[in-house]
Amino acid sequence: LSIRRQRQMCIRDSVKEVVLPKDLKGCTNGKLPKEVLRKTTPYGEAHWLADQAWKAMCAAAKADGLNLTHVGAYRPFTDQLKMFKSRYKLVKQSRNISRTWKNQTWWLIDGVAPSSSPGGSNHGWGIAYDAACLVGKKVLPITADPDGRGTLKSGLEWLLKNADKYGFSWEVREGAQAEAWHIRYYCGDNIPQAVKDFVASQPPKK
Repeated sequence: LSIRRQRQMCIRDSVKEVVLPKDLKGCTNGKLPKEVLRKTTPYGEAHWLADQAWKAMCAAAKADGLNLTHVGAYRPFTDQLKMFKSRYKLVKQSRNISRTWKNQTWWLIDGVAPSSSPGGSNHGWGIAYDAACLVGKKVLPITADPDGRGTLKSGLEWLLKNADKYGFSWEVREGAQAEAWHIRYYCGDNIPQAVKDFVASQPPKK
């Protein structure tokens, strides 16, 4: 099997059903109250449970020589709407990938990555990250060779071995809409032990 196909199969086997944290009950996707959000690394915001799991996972990756970063975490509704309208049109496109929004079918424009309809993304719940690798000051795709020498092969390989330990999994099993970089915290209030251990190891806040 090709490396690409092996990765697709691993991602397919690493999809878990999301359980939302209980404090999101009654909230609206993309319009979360500030009380449930925290500043996340290296920028942006995320649900506080996803944030502590992300920071725990980044610390573990760094210990293994991989600098994890992200290019997107919590996404307010207005940002999701803007992204959606920049990527989808009401006229059918050649890729045949579509979303339904306001009872209309929108088609993905060629050359751009898929996104969810406004109000339908796990980014809007603050539990999703679009993972990437940081080499020096350069942000590389999660599938890139992070050190330029093949030592780690790619950040994706590391995530496939370790993401579940920190409560993260992928969204789409395989096919044209699968996104290797898009991971989400799926454990709700059932905090993984590796995350508890990380939190306990941190110095108390002054």
